[in-house]
Amino acid sequence: VFDQGLPVEAPDLSAFLVIQMDTLAEVARRLGRRAEAERWQARADDLLQTLIAELWNGEQFVTRRSVSLEVTGIDSLFNYLPILLGRRLPPDIQAKMVAGLRRFITAHGLATENPTSPEYDPDGYWRGPIWAPPTMMIVYGLNALGERAMAVDISRKFCEMIRRSGMAENFDALTGAGLRDGAYTWTSSVFVILAHEFLQD
Repeated sequence: VFDQGLPVEAPDLSAFLVIQMDTLAEVARRLGRRAEAERWQARADDLLQTLIAELWNGEQFVTRRSVSLEVTGIDSLFNYLPILLGRRLPPDIQAKMVAGLRRFITAHGLATENPTSPEYDPDGYWRGPIWAPPTMMIVYGLNALGERAMAVDISRKFCEMIRRSGMAENFDALTGAGLRDGAYTWTSSVFVILAHEFLQD
């Protein structure tokens, strides 16, 4: 998403901030600070509406270099991270996000660039390899939307790949082979979390 120049406005940051503001509103409510809770909730709601108005193109979230210039020629998992918002997203957006994500699922998990994209690179760092952090975010978002079977399927593929290839920093999305640093903390952490939360059924 950075190929066509900087700075960029990507949907993930706004999604993370909405989640943080929702959390601050909940904390304020639990502390009996009603006015603060209402302010944080209003900010979260406003930012969510802005995110949808500015970065939803009717089919998926996009990254922009300016108000009108959409980053094109990519099919990046990056633009699907707002799925973490779960049911905070309108139902039509939820459905399109779930359908769109299917393009990224390989035999080993979620590629960071659609393998059929001209920008896909099997060893291109964020241009195709599987990474633990976005895998966990997408799995949690799917689960929040009630897409448990899809979340379990991705978790199983990811964990089986880890069992075969070790705890590398990232992995070839088509072969499952580890690509970088063979012992990475976030990979092992995500493996344990997904195995515990999604593969105990």
